[in-house]
Amino acid sequence: MSGAFPLLFVRVPSTAPLVEYSSCYWGTHAKRETTESVKTLALKLLGGYDKHISSKMLLLHGENTLDLPFDQDDTPRGFTGLHGAAYLRCVEITAVSLEMNKWDVRATDSCGNTAIAWAARRGHEEVVGILLGRNDVNPNTVDTISGQTPLLWAAGNGHEGVVRVLLKRNGVNPNNLAPNVAKHLSRAAEN
Repeated sequence: MSGAFPLLFVRVPSTAPLVEYSSCYWGTHAKRETTESVKTLALKLLGGYDKHISSKMLLLHGENTLDLPFDQDDTPRGFTGLHGAAYLRCVEITAVSLEMNKWDVRATDSCGNTAIAWAARRGHEEVVGILLGRNDVNPNTVDTISGQTPLLWAAGNGHEGVVRVLLKRNGVNPNNLAPNVAKHLSRAAEN
């Protein structure tokens, strides 16, 4: 069955628009009314999310493909359910998954992005706040592709509210000299 995964993906965008839509927008609908049954269904989907076609379609739909956590088989390696909930700004689902200790908050995808990095780069202030409420979250983790921290992602993408939330946390290092920091700070200044 795993051998059929890449072939299935190649066919999905052109032949199954409902699968593409539901993969990219289920979080939007789940946030409108996050009932217990919605949380249960979301947590079922997010379990094994790094191997699910939904995560692959979501990432391909909204991100620069150079920064995506895909392996040689085009599988989004390490993009856990917590990464997905943070990416989609599913605040309540993120909170529930943290309460359940379902995923390691320090886990990185194959590009070195943590859940807080995805939330910061996408401007999800509430999710960043929830994640920062935990002592085991490292807000200074540097990704392995572009050398950015959550703070640099937020600043570079113009997410001023996320920058403020991150800087309120003791230990967030605004002077982290990641590779190409001048390029990132220049982009932040533009935004």
